[in-house]
Amino acid sequence: MALGLHGGGMLTAFRRAVRPLVGGGRLVLRLLGTAAAGYGAVAFVRRGLPDYLFYRTQFGFFDYSELLVFFFADYLAILALFVFAGYWLARLAQSVGKARKM
Repeated sequence: MALGLHGGGMLTAFRRAVRPLVGGGRLVLRLLGTAAAGYGAVAFVRRGLPDYLFYRTQFGFFDYSELLVFFFADYLAILALFVFAGYWLARLAQSVGKARKM
């Protein structure tokens, strides 16, 4: 979540890097980010991580026959999910804070 909390600064730097892109290119990047977060939610559940999170499973079992590329792709997508969630929760908290000051 900490990476998501700093997402605004990272997003600003990223926007400067992709500034030459036209509106359609930005839309594609947003859709790719949302798709990665969506796949991260699927991978989070499929890999049984909620069971580890809530300590319903005590041991981590790995499938050694699985290709390493798929393992890392799933966990990078899960990382994207939590960055996405942290970023939007931080934006929500900022908007609630601004609404209370009024």
